Amino acid sequence: MGNAQSHTSEPFTENGEEKYAKFDDNWFGQGVSRYAYQGRKKPVNSWWFQRGERCAVKLYKEGHIARMREDAWKADHRASSKAQEMAVAFNFKNDLVDIERIEFLIPIISKVKTFASHKQRGGDPFPKTIRGAHDGDAARADVMVPEGATVAIERFLPGRYVHFLSNSAYVNPDEDTLVPEAFSHFTYHESNGEILVTDLQGVQNPKSYMFTDPAVHSMEQHGKTLGWYGPTDLGVYGQSAETIALEYILRNELTTLHGVPDA
Repeated sequence: MGNAQSHTSEPFTENGEEKYAKFDDNWFGQGVSRYAYQGRKKPVNSWWFQRGERCAVKLYKEGHIARMREDAWKADHRASSKAQEMAVAFNFKNDLVDIERIEFLIPIISKVKTFASHKQRGGDPFPKTIRGAHDGDAARADVMVPEGATVAIERFLPGRYVHFLSNSAYVNPDEDTLVPEAFSHFTYHESNGEILVTDLQGVQNPKSYMFTDPAVHSMEQHGKTLGWYGPTDLGVYGQSAETIALEYILRNELTTLHGVPDA
């Protein structure tokens, strides 16, 4: 007889408590740089039957990491942190207005501890066969989720996931809101043109937006180079194109947002 081992992360500390993430065998979505898995964060000393808190575990692809000149997660973490800094300023300036608040998830960074495997009594575990790099493909778990690979762990966002604004100023025509566009426009003026937060995606709640994986276009200042906020940082080229597009959009719509300059 035997049993099964799931993908798990190395322990990390959250709110003073040591936890780890246990996540599904197969990814549910992927982008250019990462595979996304559903999972749960659990205290290290929890009982096996305790379910834990739902989370998303985003595994960095080896090819993407090889192209980066530093650990890939550092640029992503900078982008999320800068976006949240701008969100705090936006919320403060709109505190007296009936406008949804904005928040960005900032991931916890860890490493893969174990990959999904079958464990036989008296024998070595062997990797499960799981979803490969593309739909319809199959691969060994130790190939798709190698031990030591970097993962970003963040709160799972329940609800309807929407891509409101791309990093090239494409606005989702199916969404009847200008708050994401106004926020992006705000970040450019609030930072005196140094950055523009874009690629806004996540879940809209009755009183707030919860975004994840933002892109930040930055100026090449203060020793920073093109791509300081990752491969989606298109620098002044991205800023120029998107700022023009956003100002056109906002000029043709009424907005009562405080802190958003007239276009």
